[in-house]
Amino acid sequence: MLGSIIVLTEAVPRLFQPEQPNATGMFFFALVGVVVNGVAAWRLHGRESLNTKIASWHLVEDVLGWIAVLIVSVTLMFVDFPVLDPILSVSITSYILFNVVRHLRQTLLLFLQAASLTTSTWESSSGVWARWSTCCRSTTPTSGQWMVPTTS
Repeated sequence: MLGSIIVLTEAVPRLFQPEQPNATGMFFFALVGVVVNGVAAWRLHGRESLNTKIASWHLVEDVLGWIAVLIVSVTLMFVDFPVLDPILSVSITSYILFNVVRHLRQTLLLFLQAASLTTSTWESSSGVWARWSTCCRSTTPTSGQWMVPTTS
């Protein structure tokens, strides 16, 4: 989040006073970004833990961001329109911040040891209650059932 704030404090003033970026440097930097993040995203693809899903999604977002930088750099090589650089910076940073907030909720639930990210609390508790009432009404325990001990 700190990085996004730094990018925004640099990019927003350049919307009003654009500077000519180094399009050739942007192009080669973007090529490296696409390759490195693309390989990393490909290696994480298909894993099931929340950690790897978030990391994989982050890498895919990075690849898409680097592709956008690649397109803007090629455009800037042929067209003198320097405001494209800060527009791209603000757009990508806004998208990243949106997804950080979205994934932060899931991560907080995990840290708070929530029962499940897909099962509501009501479904979870009603399932427990159904098992409780089924097994405890029984007078003779059967395989897999248990009873509350009674005092004599």
